[in-house]
Amino acid sequence: MVRAAWDMYGRLNTATAGQQDAEARLATLEAQKKTISASVGQLSSPRGQEALLREHYGVVKPGEGVVQIVAQASTTASGNTAQKGWLKALFHTLFSW
Repeated sequence: MVRAAWDMYGRLNTATAGQQDAEARLATLEAQKKTISASVGQLSSPRGQEALLREHYGVVKPGEGVVQIVAQASTTASGNTAQKGWLKALFHTLFSW
């Protein structure tokens, strides 16, 4: 009778561990399903397809070009550069050995 109870306890532990693994796998699969459903929803429209093609393959429409925005250097930065250049020149003039 003790042996039967021990075997039943072992089976219960195995079943519990299997259930926890199955629940974790189910949660992972449900998250993947949500991600895939969102991707399918996006690809179901022509605008979504175009966005995906542009993002992954760098496709452009005829007549489109690349626009690069470059920030202008601030006036204080150029003033500091000139000041550093002046100090550097003075230093090299005084200590040019």
